[in-house]
Amino acid sequence: MHPRLRVFPDYGEEGLREPINGVLGLSRDKPYYLADESRKAQSTRGPSYLHALKNAEIITEATVSFKIAPFGFESEIDFGPPKEDRIRKDGEMKWINVNDDFFWSASCLGFAIGTQSNGWQWGSIVDAEKTVSYGQVYSIFDTGSSSVIIPADYFESYLALIYEQMEGDEFEVASGYVLTKCYEDFPNLYFLFDGRWLALHPADYLVDVSESQDRSMCVLLLSPGSQSFIVMGLPAYMNYYTVHEDVNNRIGFAPHTTSDKDDLKRGKQPKRVLESLRPAPEFGMGAASLFIVLFIIVFFMTVWILLVYEISKKSDTFERPACFCLAGILVIAIFAMVMLYSVRPLVDDLINGEPKYARSTL
Repeated sequence: MHPRLRVFPDYGEEGLREPINGVLGLSRDKPYYLADESRKAQSTRGPSYLHALKNAEIITEATVSFKIAPFGFESEIDFGPPKEDRIRKDGEMKWINVNDDFFWSASCLGFAIGTQSNGWQWGSIVDAEKTVSYGQVYSIFDTGSSSVIIPADYFESYLALIYEQMEGDEFEVASGYVLTKCYEDFPNLYFLFDGRWLALHPADYLVDVSESQDRSMCVLLLSPGSQSFIVMGLPAYMNYYTVHEDVNNRIGFAPHTTSDKDDLKRGKQPKRVLESLRPAPEFGMGAASLFIVLFIIVFFMTVWILLVYEISKKSDTFERPACFCLAGILVIAIFAMVMLYSVRPLVDDLINGEPKYARSTL
């Protein structure tokens, strides 16, 4: 511990604006990312705890890192520069870019169960365009949450996909908790952020809650949420050394010294879609983008036909006109396919605007 940083018990709350609940908030000196522009100034608070430590010269940078060990083992938190010796020797820090936000937040591009190739992106939720768009869900990283909280619109289907990978399927959702038999074949869970797969092993999200600790009853640290965003709680941090760099807007993950996890692997957004209970109406791409693309195609076709006509009229050696015309039709067809399937989505984005958080790229 830093010699100027002290931890002390609290025996009273006089003069404080709100009760102390034992939770140390580590949010940031940023406006709430999804707030309306007119309200962003009101959503900014500070200085944050990290910046207060830095302003007091107790730490040299506004960074906080966590070494989260399995239940029953010692975990650690570092304020200021991260400690390289907490990372396993063969491990490498992999970074996830986060939003310029009051919370440590990023867009979850999808999830996978069992293997990273068995993945889905998130389906739409009606009236939730601010947090759910383009198969992504706004997500908050929060060590103060004991579980990974998934929107209720997905939760039932998400659980069903987990149990499809297993032989047993006895579980019950009660008061926001998933009570289950302690099966031995729970799969690994993966969540995709900024082109990196974050892994949760069964030991990270499965807890024995039986009185005699005989694995007769377990609880999953996966919970349904009433809001249309994801909370990546403590299970997502398990067996990683995570570095939260405020100045660089990123979170780094590396297996810590006693972890059996791999480095975060690269991945792409899955194609399959997990539909929500309340999907938004599917309007497809707009008529305006279709009109613009068709206009360009017709213009290109007209120019091509005129060009062929002029060449044939001026050239005395113009032979095999049928072959030349077939080649021209092929060129026009290829151009039309590119315009409709590659250019039109971009035109549609320009007309309708990008989502609040842009699509992630590798």
